[in-house]
Amino acid sequence: MKNLRTLCLAAVLIAIPQMAPAAPSMTPMSLGGLEAEVNFCKQVDPKSAAKYDELDKKFTEGMTDKEIAAARAERDYKDTYAAITNILKKAPADKAVETCHGLL
Repeated sequence: MKNLRTLCLAAVLIAIPQMAPAAPSMTPMSLGGLEAEVNFCKQVDPKSAAKYDELDKKFTEGMTDKEIAAARAERDYKDTYAAITNILKKAPADKAVETCHGLL
């Protein structure tokens, strides 16, 4: 599903600048999009759940637990997480797993 790949790629591209070593903490919007994808992938591909957890840790590397909690409490995080989750739920299961493997 081309739209699913495009959405996943867009979320990753938004986050890449946030993951640079001296970059400020990830924005709530970026974190919401990436965590929506990771959590969705853990649901459709439970065999790889540990790998998705590691990916999530990389996204938040350098952030304190307090910063992560604050980002998750933001409206931008919640809105982005919900929007991406709703889109991903519509993806055919086989295409979703294939796309999720691409994130790893």
